[in-house]
Amino acid sequence: MFVTWAMARLKEQWGEDCALFKPERFISDGCFTPPKGTSLPVFLAGPRLCLGKDMAMLSSSIMLLSLLDRFDCTGGEDVDYTYEVGLTLWALNGMPLKFEEK
Repeated sequence: MFVTWAMARLKEQWGEDCALFKPERFISDGCFTPPKGTSLPVFLAGPRLCLGKDMAMLSSSIMLLSLLDRFDCTGGEDVDYTYEVGLTLWALNGMPLKFEEK
């Protein structure tokens, strides 16, 4: 079993600011550079790579872009999140976001 929450917060892998949300750490020369499969194995890596990985990435990207094209999103700043631990990990009280149609 992989504990991706802990793997995403390894100082040895991501640096001293590993607990901060910094999507720019995956942007190199203006292009998205995904982490190695062994660094954050959400879809696993190697010969056991998830067959639906590319479809999941494509469909989630399309959904996110269509939402951001139609709505302005605000919120989530200055919130101290408490996590609920289980088979998966989620924010106990959710993430307060506000969407307004453009």
